[in-house]
Amino acid sequence: VCTLEQLVEQMNATISVLNVPVTRLAMFNEPWGHYGQHPVDSATAYKTYFEPAAKQLGLCIVSATTCASPRCVVWDAAFLRACEDAGCDLDLICEWSIHYYHTHFDKWTYRYEFPSGTFYTERISNFSAGYGSRTGAEWEAFFLSKRLLVTEHAANQENNAPAFAGGQQGTCERLAGQTGGAWGEGSLAWLLDPARTHISGVTLWPTYYDHHGNRQDYGQASKQVYEDGSLTPVGRAFQA
Repeated sequence: VCTLEQLVEQMNATISVLNVPVTRLAMFNEPWGHYGQHPVDSATAYKTYFEPAAKQLGLCIVSATTCASPRCVVWDAAFLRACEDAGCDLDLICEWSIHYYHTHFDKWTYRYEFPSGTFYTERISNFSAGYGSRTGAEWEAFFLSKRLLVTEHAANQENNAPAFAGGQQGTCERLAGQTGGAWGEGSLAWLLDPARTHISGVTLWPTYYDHHGNRQDYGQASKQVYEDGSLTPVGRAFQA
């Protein structure tokens, strides 16, 4: 098991070779899913590693990757309560890391519009009576004060996913609002609207698909570059 000192040492070594400033320390990937990080264990890790490392290095913390579905809400609520019980400094969290594999404009609005989306309303509802050191109003302010960093996004989990309906072209058209119908203007128009100041960034997934390893479902339909490094249709849509 790594010590805090080893973690900080490795992070300093990484920071020293980068040409851009490091501002964030990101937590776990999908702890509510296949990876099965227990909320209480995660709160212990936050208090033991993430919080002191972030303070030593002058970084803010990006939440464990989450979403608007009930399983994410349940995990987040359990983690935050356990962290509150452990005396964590939760104000170090500056962004919610979001995974969402749908490209419908209206679905993004329903789930992630600020402050009316279900991502916000369901978390606020969970803490409306207050918990620990915060009142219900203070928890609401806590949830609304963090921006959304979309760290994985594509059309992979839609009905009739583009892996089976047009591949690269299908994904590109859905992202860019060329499909029409239920997709509307597409997810990129929603995410990149400058009026949505609560969105801090977006990354499509995957950036590259290894056809030998099959390491990402539907990866051929949503990868951004070909094997030679040139942009795919999805890559061109994202760059544009």
